[in-house]
Amino acid sequence: MNIMRREMSMKKQELIKAFIMVAVGSVIVLICSILLSKQVGASKRYNSSAVAGIAYDVDNYIENLSDDELGITVDTSQILGEAVPEAGSYPEYAGKCMAVVDNALNVREIPSTDGAIVGKMVVGSLADVVERGEGWSKIHSGNVDGYVSNDYLVFDDEAGAYAQQVCTTVATVNADVLMVRETPSTESSILERVVQNQDLTVLEELEGWVKISLEDGTEGYVSADYVTVHFGTKTAYTIDELASTKRMQIVNYGLQFVGNSYVWGGTSLTNGTDCSGFTMRVYEHFGYTINRSSRAQFSNGVPVEISNLQPGDLVFYAYSNGTIHHVALYIGNGQIVHACDSRTGIIVSSVYYDTPYGARRIITD
Repeated sequence: MNIMRREMSMKKQELIKAFIMVAVGSVIVLICSILLSKQVGASKRYNSSAVAGIAYDVDNYIENLSDDELGITVDTSQILGEAVPEAGSYPEYAGKCMAVVDNALNVREIPSTDGAIVGKMVVGSLADVVERGEGWSKIHSGNVDGYVSNDYLVFDDEAGAYAQQVCTTVATVNADVLMVRETPSTESSILERVVQNQDLTVLEELEGWVKISLEDGTEGYVSADYVTVHFGTKTAYTIDELASTKRMQIVNYGLQFVGNSYVWGGTSLTNGTDCSGFTMRVYEHFGYTINRSSRAQFSNGVPVEISNLQPGDLVFYAYSNGTIHHVALYIGNGQIVHACDSRTGIIVSSVYYDTPYGARRIITD
């Protein structure tokens, strides 16, 4: 009897040990899964996000093969469905085409796969069709002129239908200053003031008004008389624009910190920084020394016109009396990354989220 009891006791202990081992193993797996999901989430935020025509990891367009090199073919029926858009459904897309790609489409110097690559059309890129051929078309998009394979393009009304599917609808401000109101009425409270050429995300179009979302998530209404509503398409990039390695390294490095906190007087890209601390630390990472405050940084580098900005340039904003109060890093295609304020932290915005005062170029080589 005692022997049986001892055997039962030993078996019980073994079962308890096995249970404990399984439980501990499960906890370890759970912790690893959580940590991995956070890393994957951060990776997706950095590598997959695209803002108004410039991907956070722009170098992928250089390093990775484009869809035409990979042999990926386009099935427009899967993209647009069985319903073909009626002729004239998208009149503003007449004579235009869009690249239907997962990554990018090469623009070549001549209509042949042997032609030198002069640029790339990225996801959502729109181009003017200069000459449409049987197998290749000559296009113009952004600063790119060249030939692309028709196998990866949709034209005219189909281009418009595709843009509606893949692009965010935006409202571009036409007035010098436009009020964003709490309700669709001129008697309503003013939530914010937006400026000319600023793009606002459209939530709904109403009679005489457009419901929009600001970059900090605030929803409001603007008068339809002072905005142009359209699909937020992109343009192609030249190889020089993509391959400006130092500039794009700086841009990509700065974009890693999108979502982190704004702290007035701070200079930590991870724990909190203000606008000039952000630009100072980003440039410092690449061996450049610039001044601490936004006002002082305006004396660094060389002046550049807003119309001639390149990725990596510093864009400055000032009060009406000309006193500089903010600085941002230009990332290309009309966009900046900056430590905005304590509400939004480090974000990507339109260069015209406020009226630019001036710009400076730090990288002059």
